[in-house]
Amino acid sequence: MKTQIIRFLETDVDGCGSNAEVMIQVRIDEKITDEMKHKLIDNINEIKKEWKEWDTDSIVKEACERVFGSGITGWYPEIDIEF
Repeated sequence: MKTQIIRFLETDVDGCGSNAEVMIQVRIDEKITDEMKHKLIDNINEIKKEWKEWDTDSIVKEACERVFGSGITGWYPEIDIEF
């Protein structure tokens, strides 16, 4: 199994140019391919249409569960610092 970290970047989340970033760690048998990347993007777009209210963390978690199943082993960062 390979452990890989994926960074998700949602741009302009507040309409003022702020971005939201989520990093996760997954363990899967193969290297992440472009096909997997496109599946994640497609799932994110589907979830945004399905859910009335959502946040970046929830969408990323649901999209990864749909694509990787239980292969998610960690969320990063473990702490948030806002300034």
